[in-house]
Amino acid sequence: MRVYLVRHGIALNLGEKGVATDAERPLSAEGRQKTAEVGRGLAQLECRPNRVVTSPLTRAAQTAAILSQELGLTTAAETCDLLIPGKFPEDTIHWLAAQTSTDIMLVGHLPDMPRLASLLVAGHTRAAIEFKKAAVCCLSWDGPPRSGAAQLEWLLQPAQLRALAAAK
Repeated sequence: MRVYLVRHGIALNLGEKGVATDAERPLSAEGRQKTAEVGRGLAQLECRPNRVVTSPLTRAAQTAAILSQELGLTTAAETCDLLIPGKFPEDTIHWLAAQTSTDIMLVGHLPDMPRLASLLVAGHTRAAIEFKKAAVCCLSWDGPPRSGAAQLEWLLQPAQLRALAAAK
């Protein structure tokens, strides 16, 4: 199984342009543009998840939609409440273990994406893994997902992915 962990792109702040709640914060114009460039970088890496699953928060759902479009995926992203900020990464691992897809992209938030990556790779949530906005981490393993069993394939920050897109 391969999992791509993605932090959402750059979003508007509370109070900007009438944004009243954290859940409704959309990507900014810069966030939409940079996320599209990240998607083109992922395409250069031949990233082709079978499924894209996102937090239901607006900024994550928009990130998932943009990445799906740039990767040429034909199925819409699914939402999953386990990707809402503040959920336990152990619950996400149990959810992953029940999935039949071989390549899944999960789009979520800080501190959850780095905590999940840490738990999958190191077996604890304390590893200092940096996830800038629109960063992507690729993990893989044989057998069912479990704590400490994942192999870190790569972790790319958005500037690196945008550079890949520009080199095309």
